[in-house]
Amino acid sequence: MTGASQGLLERMTTLSWLSAGLIGTSLLATVPALAQDRPGRPGESLAWMIGHWEGSGWMIDRERQRQTFDVFEEARLGSGGEAVILFGEGFTPAGAGRAGEPGHNATGLISRTADGYEMRSVTIEGHSQDVAMTITETGFSWSLSLGPHGRLDYEASHENGVWEETGAYCSPEGACQPNFYMRLERVD
Repeated sequence: MTGASQGLLERMTTLSWLSAGLIGTSLLATVPALAQDRPGRPGESLAWMIGHWEGSGWMIDRERQRQTFDVFEEARLGSGGEAVILFGEGFTPAGAGRAGEPGHNATGLISRTADGYEMRSVTIEGHSQDVAMTITETGFSWSLSLGPHGRLDYEASHENGVWEETGAYCSPEGACQPNFYMRLERVD
Protein backbone atom coordinates (compact mmCIF):
# COMPACT_ATOMS: atom_id res chain seq x y z
CA MET A 1 0.00 0.00 0.00
CA THR A 2 1.36 3.41 -0.91
CA GLY A 3 1.70 6.25 1.59
CA ALA A 4 -1.18 8.11 -0.06
CA SER A 5 -3.41 5.02 0.13
CA GLN A 6 -2.45 4.46 3.79
CA GLY A 7 -3.30 8.12 4.61
CA LEU A 8 -6.64 7.87 2.82
CA LEU A 9 -7.48 4.64 4.69
CA GLU A 10 -6.61 6.27 8.04
CA ARG A 11 -8.78 9.31 7.27
CA MET A 12 -11.70 7.06 6.19
CA THR A 13 -11.34 5.02 9.40
CA THR A 14 -11.32 8.21 11.48
CA LEU A 15 -14.38 9.52 9.60
CA SER A 16 -16.15 6.17 10.10
CA TRP A 17 -15.53 6.31 13.86
CA LEU A 18 -16.63 9.95 14.01
CA SER A 19 -19.77 9.18 11.98
CA ALA A 20 -20.55 6.16 14.16
CA GLY A 21 -20.06 8.31 17.26
CA LEU A 22 -22.31 11.05 15.90
CA ILE A 23 -24.95 8.56 14.81
CA GLY A 24 -24.72 6.77 18.17
CA THR A 25 -25.04 10.08 20.04
CA SER A 26 -27.96 11.03 17.82
CA LEU A 27 -29.66 7.69 18.47
CA LEU A 28 -29.09 7.99 22.22
CA ALA A 29 -30.65 11.45 22.15
CA THR A 30 -33.60 10.04 20.19
CA VAL A 31 -34.32 7.06 22.47
CA PRO A 32 -35.93 9.14 25.27
CA ALA A 33 -38.05 10.95 22.68
CA LEU A 34 -39.19 7.63 21.22
CA ALA A 35 -39.97 6.33 24.70
CA GLN A 36 -42.16 9.38 25.31
CA ASP A 37 -44.04 8.76 22.07
CA ARG A 38 -44.94 5.20 23.10
CA PRO A 39 -46.35 4.63 26.58
CA GLY A 40 -44.92 2.08 28.98
CA ARG A 41 -46.50 -1.28 29.56
CA PRO A 42 -49.73 -1.01 31.58
CA GLY A 43 -48.28 -3.40 34.15
CA GLU A 44 -45.46 -0.93 34.80
CA SER A 45 -47.53 2.27 34.71
CA LEU A 46 -50.27 0.82 36.94
CA ALA A 47 -48.17 -1.45 39.17
CA TRP A 48 -49.51 0.36 42.25
CA MET A 49 -52.97 -1.10 41.76
CA ILE A 50 -52.09 -4.79 41.33
CA GLY A 51 -53.70 -6.69 44.19
CA HIS A 52 -56.89 -6.78 46.26
CA TRP A 53 -58.74 -3.73 47.54
CA GLU A 54 -61.81 -3.19 49.75
CA GLY A 55 -63.80 -0.15 50.70
CA SER A 56 -67.08 1.64 50.19
CA GLY A 57 -68.67 4.14 47.92
CA TRP A 58 -71.81 5.66 46.53
CA MET A 59 -73.39 6.26 43.16
CA ILE A 60 -76.42 8.11 41.81
CA ASP A 61 -78.83 5.60 40.28
CA ARG A 62 -81.21 6.04 37.35
CA GLU A 63 -83.89 7.42 39.65
CA ARG A 64 -81.33 10.03 40.82
CA GLN A 65 -81.15 8.45 44.25
CA ARG A 66 -77.85 8.06 46.09
CA GLN A 67 -77.04 4.40 46.67
CA THR A 68 -74.18 3.31 48.93
CA PHE A 69 -72.21 0.11 48.47
CA ASP A 70 -69.33 -1.92 49.84
CA VAL A 71 -66.83 -2.47 47.07
CA PHE A 72 -64.19 -5.09 46.30
CA GLU A 73 -61.67 -4.55 43.53
CA GLU A 74 -58.98 -6.83 42.20
CA ALA A 75 -56.33 -5.84 39.67
CA ARG A 76 -54.20 -8.47 37.95
CA LEU A 77 -51.42 -8.43 35.40
CA GLY A 78 -52.23 -10.05 32.09
CA SER A 79 -50.10 -11.03 29.10
CA GLY A 80 -46.81 -10.57 30.93
CA GLY A 81 -47.59 -6.99 31.96
CA GLU A 82 -48.98 -5.90 28.58
CA ALA A 83 -52.44 -5.65 30.17
CA VAL A 84 -54.07 -4.97 33.52
CA ILE A 85 -57.37 -6.71 34.25
CA LEU A 86 -59.75 -5.08 36.75
CA PHE A 87 -62.63 -6.81 38.53
CA GLY A 88 -64.92 -4.56 40.57
CA GLU A 89 -67.98 -5.55 42.58
CA GLY A 90 -70.08 -3.45 44.90
CA PHE A 91 -72.94 -4.59 47.11
CA THR A 92 -75.53 -2.69 49.10
CA PRO A 93 -74.19 -2.73 52.67
CA ALA A 94 -75.77 -4.64 55.56
CA GLY A 95 -78.46 -2.59 57.29
CA ALA A 96 -79.53 -0.92 54.05
CA GLY A 97 -82.95 -1.54 52.54
CA ARG A 98 -81.62 -3.79 49.77
CA ALA A 99 -78.59 -5.33 51.55
CA GLY A 100 -76.46 -7.63 49.43
CA GLU A 101 -77.78 -6.46 46.06
CA PRO A 102 -75.21 -5.52 43.41
CA GLY A 103 -74.59 -1.78 43.35
CA HIS A 104 -71.52 -1.70 41.13
CA ASN A 105 -70.13 -4.47 38.97
CA ALA A 106 -67.70 -3.95 36.12
CA THR A 107 -64.67 -5.54 34.49
CA GLY A 108 -61.98 -3.62 32.68
CA LEU A 109 -59.03 -4.57 30.48
CA ILE A 110 -56.36 -1.91 30.17
CA SER A 111 -53.91 -2.25 27.28
CA ARG A 112 -51.52 -0.10 25.30
CA THR A 113 -52.21 1.40 21.89
CA ALA A 114 -49.98 3.36 19.52
CA ASP A 115 -51.39 6.59 20.97
CA GLY A 116 -51.57 5.74 24.67
CA TYR A 117 -53.74 3.47 26.77
CA GLU A 118 -57.19 2.02 26.21
CA MET A 119 -59.65 0.39 28.58
CA ARG A 120 -62.43 -1.94 27.55
CA SER A 121 -65.13 -1.68 30.17
CA VAL A 122 -67.91 -4.25 30.55
CA THR A 123 -70.74 -3.60 33.03
CA ILE A 124 -73.13 -5.90 34.87
CA GLU A 125 -75.81 -4.89 32.36
CA GLY A 126 -73.65 -6.29 29.54
CA HIS A 127 -72.69 -2.92 28.07
CA SER A 128 -69.14 -2.67 26.78
CA GLN A 129 -67.15 0.23 25.51
CA ASP A 130 -63.54 0.91 24.53
CA VAL A 131 -62.30 4.20 25.94
CA ALA A 132 -59.06 6.12 25.81
CA MET A 133 -57.38 6.24 29.19
CA THR A 134 -54.86 8.75 30.47
CA ILE A 135 -52.24 7.81 33.03
CA THR A 136 -51.71 10.68 35.48
CA GLU A 137 -49.03 11.28 38.12
CA THR A 138 -51.30 9.88 40.82
CA GLY A 139 -53.52 7.44 38.90
CA PHE A 140 -55.57 7.55 35.71
CA SER A 141 -58.67 9.08 34.10
CA TRP A 142 -61.15 8.19 31.36
CA SER A 143 -64.57 9.12 29.94
CA LEU A 144 -67.50 6.98 28.84
CA SER A 145 -69.64 8.36 26.03
CA LEU A 146 -73.40 8.35 26.51
CA GLY A 147 -73.96 9.43 22.92
CA PRO A 148 -76.46 12.29 22.66
CA HIS A 149 -77.04 12.06 26.44
CA GLY A 150 -73.58 13.32 27.44
CA ARG A 151 -70.69 11.45 29.05
CA LEU A 152 -69.36 10.08 32.33
CA ASP A 153 -65.91 11.29 33.45
CA TYR A 154 -63.88 9.25 35.93
CA GLU A 155 -60.64 9.93 37.76
CA ALA A 156 -58.72 7.55 40.01
CA SER A 157 -55.84 8.42 42.30
CA HIS A 158 -53.76 6.61 44.89
CA GLU A 159 -51.66 7.60 47.86
CA ASN A 160 -50.31 5.61 50.81
CA GLY A 161 -52.29 2.43 50.07
CA VAL A 162 -55.58 4.27 49.42
CA TRP A 163 -57.30 4.27 46.02
CA GLU A 164 -59.96 6.94 45.50
CA GLU A 165 -62.12 7.23 42.43
CA THR A 166 -64.64 9.88 41.45
CA GLY A 167 -67.16 10.06 38.65
CA ALA A 168 -69.28 12.81 37.19
CA TYR A 169 -72.15 12.91 34.74
CA CYS A 170 -71.61 15.63 32.14
CA SER A 171 -74.64 16.81 30.16
CA PRO A 172 -74.44 17.44 26.40
CA GLU A 173 -74.19 21.15 27.27
CA GLY A 174 -71.05 20.44 29.36
CA ALA A 175 -72.38 20.89 32.92
CA CYS A 176 -70.90 18.14 35.14
CA GLN A 177 -72.35 16.79 38.39
CA PRO A 178 -70.71 14.20 40.72
CA ASN A 179 -72.40 10.80 40.48
CA PHE A 180 -69.85 8.27 41.80
CA TYR A 181 -67.27 7.95 44.57
CA MET A 182 -65.35 5.08 46.10
CA ARG A 183 -62.50 4.82 48.57
CA LEU A 184 -60.53 1.59 48.77
CA GLU A 185 -57.69 0.33 50.92
CA ARG A 186 -55.24 -2.37 49.93
CA VAL A 187 -55.97 -5.65 51.73
CA ASP A 188 -53.20 -7.95 50.47
